[in-house]
Amino acid sequence: MKLVERSGKLIVFENDIEIFRFSQWQRGKKKVTGKLEKFSGKEKSMLALLKDLKRLIEEEYSVRKLELNLGKYHFDDQRFEDIAICNRGVMQLNLNKYEPDNRISKTLGDHKTLELTTLKNHINDIFNGTPEFDKTYMGVKNPKELYEVYERAILEEEFGTLNPELSFELINPFRGFVISIDLMDKKNNFLIGDLLVLPEHRNKGLGTALIKRVLNGGKKEGYSKTMLAVTLENPALKIYKKLGFRFIARTTLLLVNN
Repeated sequence: MKLVERSGKLIVFENDIEIFRFSQWQRGKKKVTGKLEKFSGKEKSMLALLKDLKRLIEEEYSVRKLELNLGKYHFDDQRFEDIAICNRGVMQLNLNKYEPDNRISKTLGDHKTLELTTLKNHINDIFNGTPEFDKTYMGVKNPKELYEVYERAILEEEFGTLNPELSFELINPFRGFVISIDLMDKKNNFLIGDLLVLPEHRNKGLGTALIKRVLNGGKKEGYSKTMLAVTLENPALKIYKKLGFRFIARTTLLLVNN
């Protein structure tokens, strides 16, 4: 294989024939990302070719983290060697059609506006309660790296501005949290960036009550839509579907996090 970077794209040749073309190609010091625009081979051979491509990218660019969006191609969630194939969907809910549920207070229990220090203090429990494919997608291997993801999202406003009116932590004791973010490029829309109930507190309706608390507040504040991204292995997916969230996009990602 031969790699050629050209006009923000990565073109991959084998025996002088183009087999892959990735758009949105970005090469940092530690990580490369791109979206598959064109594949000229047979689909059944794609994963084997991607495996070879992964090795070549690591050798050529001295990076250990890859995130390749496979575009229109979809494969089941799987792992082989240090590669993870991870399906991720973007879901959306029209708040104009959402009926607020004000019966959640008893289930929800004590809660307050989310504080970053709470995430730091409980990061070990949060890390242990985070689904494995979510850890893979975020590129985290330990609690410290996970906390850095939250810092970038909240302090550096990686995706938008934290909405404190729609971000909560469950307290007495700490049981979980939800982060909501006002998107930089979407008016009247907000992103539910993360929602987690600790494993020992699951199956009590807390996840449903927590997200309803967010939706109730979002509708009251005049938002028209809310969105979230979820890996298809995430147990919260059932909650989102039941509440009326619908998929508007789905991607299959090849992830390497060494």
